[in-house]
Amino acid sequence: MPSPIEVIINAGSGSVEQEETKRRLLELFKDNGVEANVSMAGEGEDIIQLARKAANGNCSTIVAGGGDGTVSA
Repeated sequence: MPSPIEVIINAGSGSVEQEETKRRLLELFKDNGVEANVSMAGEGEDIIQLARKAANGNCSTIVAGGGDGTVSA
């Protein structure tokens, strides 16, 4: 079984309904046969910590959702 992907969403970027966004993303990944873990980050330091944790874990892919600052972090 492939490693799950890690999805990090910057909840401070734009207008995000956190729980609905997380629920919908998990549903879409599952519907397409992809195991995913979705984390909502509140600020830049949260994004960095979540990305480090994911990079040191067993995931095969890290997806960042937000703006340029999210990707830079």
